[in-house]
Amino acid sequence: MLLTKDNLVKFVREKKYVTPTIIAESFETTTMIGSAALSELAQSKLVAISNIKLGSSPYYYDPLQKQCLIELGEKHLSGYEKEVFQICQSSFRERYC
Repeated sequence: MLLTKDNLVKFVREKKYVTPTIIAESFETTTMIGSAALSELAQSKLVAISNIKLGSSPYYYDPLQKQCLIELGEKHLSGYEKEVFQICQSSFRERYC
């Protein structure tokens, strides 16, 4: 697949969240190019950057699908962080859902 702005936005929307490494593998480019492309989309507010990281790479996600942050938290947090995350999540649901 050709690495264009439209293709990248479409890919992120389909996957919900990605890392530069996922972009590099899917678009057959380097991680540095994938990171730069995602950063450019983040500056344009077409994708958002999470505070949850895989190694040193942040996850980029579709800002219209914020529920994917819950999935990321469940997948990557552990121990005390996961407990706090679950408490915050249930508190949020009680107030706003």
